[in-house]
Amino acid sequence: MSQTQESAQALIDRLAGDAGGTPIPVPISYEIIELFSEGLYQSPHKAIEELVANSFDAGARLASVVVPQRGEDGAAEGTLWVIDDGCGMDSDGFRQLWRVADSPKADGKQQYGRRPIGQFGIGKLAAFVLAWRLTHISKSGGGQFLSTSMDFHKVTGRHLNEPDSEQVTVSLHEISENEARSLLREIEEVDPQMWGRLFGADPAPTWTAAALREFKDLFGKLSEGRLGWVLRTGLPLVSNFEIRLNGERLPPSRENRTVLHELVVGGADDKAAEDLGLTCTDGGVEIPNIGGVIRGRARIFEAPLTKGKSDQYGRSHGFFVRVRGRVINLEDELFGLDAHNHAAWARFAMEIEADGLREHLLSSREGVRESEPIRVLRDYLHRCFNACRVVYDKSVSRDLLGIELASILNKAPSLALNPLLDAIRAGVLEGPDSLYYIRTRRVENAETWLREAGERLKDQAFRNFAVTRGDPWERLCAYEPETDTLLLNGQHPYAAKVIVRMNSDSTPAKLIAISEVVTDALLRTSRLPTYEVHDLLDQRDRILRRLAGQQALDVPTVIRQLGVANAEATAMEQAVGHTFAILGFDYEPRGGSGKPDGVLRARLGRGSGGDRSFAVVYETKTSAAKALPASRLDLQALRAHAVDEGAQYGLVVGHGFEGQDDPDASLNKRIKGAVDGGNMVTVIRTEDLVELVKLHYRFGLTFSDLRDLFEDAHTLPETRKWVSQRRQSLESGGPIPLRMLLDALE
Repeated sequence: MSQTQESAQALIDRLAGDAGGTPIPVPISYEIIELFSEGLYQSPHKAIEELVANSFDAGARLASVVVPQRGEDGAAEGTLWVIDDGCGMDSDGFRQLWRVADSPKADGKQQYGRRPIGQFGIGKLAAFVLAWRLTHISKSGGGQFLSTSMDFHKVTGRHLNEPDSEQVTVSLHEISENEARSLLREIEEVDPQMWGRLFGADPAPTWTAAALREFKDLFGKLSEGRLGWVLRTGLPLVSNFEIRLNGERLPPSRENRTVLHELVVGGADDKAAEDLGLTCTDGGVEIPNIGGVIRGRARIFEAPLTKGKSDQYGRSHGFFVRVRGRVINLEDELFGLDAHNHAAWARFAMEIEADGLREHLLSSREGVRESEPIRVLRDYLHRCFNACRVVYDKSVSRDLLGIELASILNKAPSLALNPLLDAIRAGVLEGPDSLYYIRTRRVENAETWLREAGERLKDQAFRNFAVTRGDPWERLCAYEPETDTLLLNGQHPYAAKVIVRMNSDSTPAKLIAISEVVTDALLRTSRLPTYEVHDLLDQRDRILRRLAGQQALDVPTVIRQLGVANAEATAMEQAVGHTFAILGFDYEPRGGSGKPDGVLRARLGRGSGGDRSFAVVYETKTSAAKALPASRLDLQALRAHAVDEGAQYGLVVGHGFEGQDDPDASLNKRIKGAVDGGNMVTVIRTEDLVELVKLHYRFGLTFSDLRDLFEDAHTLPETRKWVSQRRQSLESGGPIPLRMLLDALE
């Protein structure tokens, strides 16, 4: 260690201690810190964004974020810095800093020439989710250099209401410019421009630096690419505010894309506002009880916004709702609306400025409270999307793999269009049972209807396409001539295989459905008996299911698979997936680099409290040894998979683990630490998983039962105890009398 590093470390140690300096009271309890940090900031990127938001509110022209390098073990080597050339803090400013829920920004007045983002005075606590140590160094308007260092360990277990609880304080130290240089020395190399603003020939008159050290587990989820996207997208990027990440300027994301249609909020052409009876101005629309004018625009693009390298860091499509320049719905592209299952959504982006929503924000500033004005706003946004979608549908509905299907049908009617029309005629005249995939019904004035349908199909066949959520045992697809709608059953095993791999391009799935419908039509016109056609297509369906890997699963089969699967990784992955399929989950195989082994979805539908469904990502572990080493479990990677898949829980399954029966073993302690950090992971042995299957076969386990497993049991002793107690509980109830069962069914 160099002499400069030694002096800097000695200075850090001195400032971190309680000796010397002026004590500043911190009127806060550990429960409040947990509520206003871990409860609000589940993402490391959002926590850092809060610190940068403070820089914006401080009137900074330049904010610099420096992320420490990682060692071979993934741990941080150094300090995470957020530095700005804003107004700085004097001694009163440092006292105000630690007054939680008492923000000078709350009155909403302009500060330093800007309207503040902050409102609740809790943003400084965002650092708690990332690190135990938060140090501030600031140059005040009077030229003083001041510093405090907060050790969050000091408030652990303390309660404000306990009369004997000692007052928590931080020490305010005045330091010299040379000492400030020593503390910030690493910035000189990483971001010379920021260093110049601090100590250059023409330094900023005031500035503030926040330093995070002693990192927590959540730091492991930090991605520089994702952080850059969050800072570019979530914070105001105005001409007088620049953000730098590790010395590189973060430019606004401006991609050259072809715009099919643009809709401006407000004005004489705003049909959505007109339909809702909203007041339009030249610059926007007004919604009752949402203050001010809402401005913005909606656009739909020729190419999807969901493709490209940048998409791995964040989204470019959906709704972006800004309040005073800051996006409040980064993680909710739908802004509370129902999902839109069509290609138009991947090409749609709408940005609005709605400063009046400030009074409707949740304390996390990541969403809004439910109310009638918010319902009207969502209705308006939905109508804007539909207006763009109509334009998109008209422009691309004729295009399939770059070749117009209508042109193919018109040029080769004997190959496709004529058999399709003949089959529809047979279905209408002879009854719907004569066809396999084509849904028809008897209609009045059949000849007129058939003539009109023929003209419509000659113009364009298969105009509409959608993926539906039918039952897994239902047919692969269906075609409805009345609406010219082609439907693909997304739950059919063969379709599911295609959908998993098609991303946002529906063309392969649509081609599969078209080929099945045309085959149905050709067989019908071949004059084969109806039962032979249906038998042939039934056999084809069974083959497609087997090609997709579907097996006739039963309890003995999955138990046998679990017993032998430890010998091979892929077999283990599939055996666990099949086991949970028996338990009622939708099993989606994954596998491969950077992905979980599979995803399990429990579809419970909506209840009074909203959607009750949940999902689990799982990893399986095989080992030639009887006990798997604890080092083989990457719990952070499992958590990242859960975030990517929108899953609430993670699961690890293996035959045996080192120290599995010892609650104090390294593995079990690691699991408990992960759960305490918000990583809801459960580890279970295959023998206990087999016991679950047997209990399900004998008594029936509900999704609510299994949710309890993922909520309450995490370590290996806990999962074994949970399974044992559930068996005792079910067995003590005895069998259900047949008469009672029949009465309940009736």
